[in-house]
Amino acid sequence: EARLEALDDEDPGSCPIEIPPEWVMTTAETYAAGYANAVKLDGAAALGPAFMKVVLNKRYINDSCASTVDVTSEVEFEYEGKRQLPPTKATFLSYGFMPTTATMVLEQVGPPAVVQTHTVTNTPTYPEESTVTAQLSMRLYDVKVNGVPLDVGPDCRTERPFEQVLKGYGQS
Repeated sequence: EARLEALDDEDPGSCPIEIPPEWVMTTAETYAAGYANAVKLDGAAALGPAFMKVVLNKRYINDSCASTVDVTSEVEFEYEGKRQLPPTKATFLSYGFMPTTATMVLEQVGPPAVVQTHTVTNTPTYPEESTVTAQLSMRLYDVKVNGVPLDVGPDCRTERPFEQVLKGYGQS
């Protein structure tokens, strides 16, 4: 509603305001953790904590009419000098009954991951939603089916990269 009033006042520049990146852009380091769902196997694998190098505020839009701040940042995952998340052990029931374990590595490919953060500023808690979108490739090794090692070779990986979307919710 306030946005429409600002437009009616013929002052469309008052909302929203994009802050030049050179004023607010900075670097940071952080960790992320969560789960990767394996829909076909009806399960999930724990991820992280994953170390990330972040370039914050590549785009920063303060919209006082909508009481929001939208920020775009970039992330590079890093584990032992490689663009990847730390290896994680995953266990699933193949075919719904066969215990299968494997070590999974998610490797970042292509450009840096994009982080979109949306914050509502008209409440005392400043609720925030962050979405990280990354292009990843998955590699499996140390595979066991019902406790018996399965030789998958050194190149057991996804045929092509896939898009991984991670969501986080919190307060600023």
